[in-house]
Amino acid sequence: ETWSSWQGKATRIIRFSATKNYHSTTELWLARCFVEPVDLKSIVRVTGARQVAGPAQMHFKSISTDSRQSESGALFIALSGERFDGNKFALDALLGGASGALLAAGCCPASVPEGKVVLEHKDPGRALLGLAAWYRSKFTIPVIGIGGAAGKTTTKDILGNVLSRFMPVVYSVKRPF
Repeated sequence: ETWSSWQGKATRIIRFSATKNYHSTTELWLARCFVEPVDLKSIVRVTGARQVAGPAQMHFKSISTDSRQSESGALFIALSGERFDGNKFALDALLGGASGALLAAGCCPASVPEGKVVLEHKDPGRALLGLAAWYRSKFTIPVIGIGGAAGKTTTKDILGNVLSRFMPVVYSVKRPF
């Protein structure tokens, strides 16, 4: 898409809530902020995940990596680290409203609620990065990355506020927690 076609869609972006456990904020932001729903077949094709349960067709409006914040239309992606395993919360995410879950291979719950999709991938974190890169590549808009040890949120808020006076801008809002 071009910058001019993006401008009309900028107001349709849903609220962003970051996770403290993921370090690739650019990819996470892109994946969490679907402007247009993404169909199941595209997710399977892009990530290389394998569908193990659920209907053959579905569209996802957003991505969640926190089972407590899964909403209708969301794809819950089970990230794991040294002290947490998102796969253990997949059923909670599905029962809490998520329309589907992308889990590590072999982690599909024994009982999947009717109408919910379950995908498996050897590395859900890599699947998220691949999905984010694919989704980001659909847009030819400027992106600003802010890094460093301190001051990122303040810099982002100031920059977003200043630039929004001159052009349509999309940036993450403060975390609701």
